[in-house]
Amino acid sequence: GMIGRNVDVGLADSMQGWGKADVAICGPAMFGSYCNVLIQYLQHCDTNSSGKAPPPVRQRPIIDPGNADNQKCAVTVYPNGSWLEFTETVGMQGELILNSPEPQQYKYTESAVGGVAAILGAGNYDVPSDMLTELFLKGRVVIYKPNPVAQTTSPVLQQIFATLVERGYVAFVIGGAAVGSILVQQ
Repeated sequence: GMIGRNVDVGLADSMQGWGKADVAICGPAMFGSYCNVLIQYLQHCDTNSSGKAPPPVRQRPIIDPGNADNQKCAVTVYPNGSWLEFTETVGMQGELILNSPEPQQYKYTESAVGGVAAILGAGNYDVPSDMLTELFLKGRVVIYKPNPVAQTTSPVLQQIFATLVERGYVAFVIGGAAVGSILVQQ
């Protein structure tokens, strides 16, 4: 695999100090953390006879004092309480505000809608978490276009996702705003 190789990602070479450390460490660490959560989610759906997603880590009501009919809840979905996730998230957490007093638990097969997704990579953080979400949670094939400032990472990403590219689930395209515009209009 890629671990232990000296990979030149280009962008990190032009940065100094903490910026370089952020690109070299935080992006891959967060991507690895996301992969771990995704694997746990899919394993739960596979082994749970109901096929439903795991329950939220925490849940709390949100009371609107001006409107008793406007009941919402907040659910914490990440981290799940493990020491590894706590260290990877560096104090961050994922919380969703839902427009209902209770979260709806859907079966994995109900959320996998299929189709094609075009993903435009961010210039400051080219870690394709969105690609994994579209592939494995929504059942879509993906066309991924890295941001022009981060397109030097594209060969590395193509190598990481080579099996998915070979099987036709992922395609990488390079280009600027015109290519991105065509992708999102199709």
